[in-house]
Amino acid sequence: MRKITFVAATLTLILGISAPVFAETGVELLLRKQEERMRERLLRWKDICDRREERREERLQLRGMVSSHTASDADRACEAIRKKLEDLDEDMDTDTPSPSPSPNPSPNPNPTPSDDLLPNQRFQPAPPFPVIDVRSRILVLGETGPIAGTIKLNPQDEPVEVREIRLTLSAAVDSLSSFEVFDELGFVLGSATRNLSLSSSGNVYTLSLSPDQAYFIDKNDEVIVAFRPRLKDDNSGGESGEDLQISGVMVTAIGQWSSRTNLVTTTGPDFKAHQTALTTIMEISRVGEENGVFATGSERLLGSFFFDTADVADGDAEPRLLEIIFSLSHSSQVTVSNAVLRDSIGGTETDCTVSSSEITCSSIPEDVGSIEGGRELSLYADVDLSGSINNPFLQLDINRPGGPSSAGDITWTDGESTFTWVPFGQPVAQGPSLD
Repeated sequence: MRKITFVAATLTLILGISAPVFAETGVELLLRKQEERMRERLLRWKDICDRREERREERLQLRGMVSSHTASDADRACEAIRKKLEDLDEDMDTDTPSPSPSPNPSPNPNPTPSDDLLPNQRFQPAPPFPVIDVRSRILVLGETGPIAGTIKLNPQDEPVEVREIRLTLSAAVDSLSSFEVFDELGFVLGSATRNLSLSSSGNVYTLSLSPDQAYFIDKNDEVIVAFRPRLKDDNSGGESGEDLQISGVMVTAIGQWSSRTNLVTTTGPDFKAHQTALTTIMEISRVGEENGVFATGSERLLGSFFFDTADVADGDAEPRLLEIIFSLSHSSQVTVSNAVLRDSIGGTETDCTVSSSEITCSSIPEDVGSIEGGRELSLYADVDLSGSINNPFLQLDINRPGGPSSAGDITWTDGESTFTWVPFGQPVAQGPSLD
């Protein structure tokens, strides 16, 4: 009888101990693993939300704008994710389950939120940011040129992944190797290369991105994408004097929620015309003070200007000024005559013609016009004053920069081609105001 009672008590004790162990290794272990998996997924989405917020603030700061603090659907979803994570952390702090023995324990891997992010979401922007300044430029052969064009991308209904960008040029450019494609924060999407299957003439360039290398754009975000041309040198097929202009950009994007295509709007395309050359004029500036003293007499100095070109390795580059048209403004009683353009250091000079509002120095010889390595040129003329005037004045300017399709005040050559414009604003350079 005692033996039966002892066995029954022992069985009761074993059952009493084994029941909670079964619950811990079974139901509670399953629930805990479910919570861990949920927390891991939520951490990944939280990382996406945090990076989305960082990129938005960086773009607003870059544009000089202040966050509007408006809540979109994506903002509300991110807030819900953060709240759920807080609730899970609180539950883990209050729950203290007894340890359950496990014959082969497997370590819980640390969550890696960045694994689900696309490259530009993992990108950490750092100043200095790219200067998005699109204007007509001289593209130097053998170099990666300045920005040839930009476009703004706006998702329509949901976050998108850009899979392809297709650029079409006004005409094929033999000197063009590829385009570097990057955004306003400096993230490089890749290279757009010539696609002869889309255009046998060679004026179409495409950048194709695989799913894991796609470019992410959040809903309600606006992204500026820029295109910088890479030029061949003259020994690899590059040619001076070619015109380059983007005529259109087509973007293929896939929605992250619906997987539909063409869910991005392109706005604000800025495509300027450019020309290729062996070198380019980098500087045209006034030498001396902004103001001077008006004086009459022979060979009066009206103004000095410094011209300099890019330092290039191409030995065929021989930059030289061929013609300069100076704009002349003066009092009605002032007359200017016998103008000469002179290199005061070298002692060489060339005669110029004078009209009432311009001084034209044409057919500039090489010993005056060569500007390789930089050169200072000064304009001298006879100045007379008829009658009496209290405040006579005289000023000389290089005014019109011109463009690829319009002539300006300077004509120059790189040694192979002739250009009738310079890549500067208007006025190009102002001489001293003599009064």
